[in-house]
Amino acid sequence: MALVCGVDCGSKKTLSYIAWLDTETREFVLDAYVPNPDSASLPHPPVDVPVSHIGFDCPQGLPLLDKPCRSTDLEAKTPTKRMAHDRAELLLGNLMCSPLVQLGVALFWSVLKRDEGTVYGFSPTSKGKGEQPVIFETYPRFAL
Repeated sequence: MALVCGVDCGSKKTLSYIAWLDTETREFVLDAYVPNPDSASLPHPPVDVPVSHIGFDCPQGLPLLDKPCRSTDLEAKTPTKRMAHDRAELLLGNLMCSPLVQLGVALFWSVLKRDEGTVYGFSPTSKGKGEQPVIFETYPRFAL
């Protein structure tokens, strides 16, 4: 048995909603948690089985220095048309969606730093090969 999950993120201070799926039985379990990149970044599964993939609905990073936002955000027409250019600007929190972007950048960095999983697009760590979940971004999505 293996679990996959999707996390609908809010901010570091609000609930994020989780949908767990057992890939064998196709049973769903809904849950919630408040992400805390300063301690454990990942949600705890509802049963003691391996988690293969976790998708977070929040940005994994910031745009290139000379761009107002990431090209993927422009293509999906997301609300994040202007993002911070660096961590200092991000922490000011003056831009639309700042809490969501702050959470995303902190979560993905925390997973890498603590070796809690393999971030999609990065090489697996020596400790985490095949044993830890693959963490990936599901944001952006098309917004009307």
